[in-house]
Amino acid sequence: PIHKYHLVKEIISFDGESAQQIKPEIYRQVKLSSNTCKVIKEGLRETILNGTGWRANIQSLEVFGKTGT
Repeated sequence: PIHKYHLVKEIISFDGESAQQIKPEIYRQVKLSSNTCKVIKEGLRETILNGTGWRANIQSLEVFGKTGT
């Protein structure tokens, strides 16, 4: 499935308790083989690690990116 993107996974209250958990929402279903998904994911990751998206790299987070058209 393709998920709607979001940057927050949880909201913490002032007292340190979890106020709300943000669950991923499915945007739509796409049928791809696991190998095709793996190749796409590797390419998107490579864009960040060794490509033109290097500025978006965050050491503590696995970031994937697409540049160009």
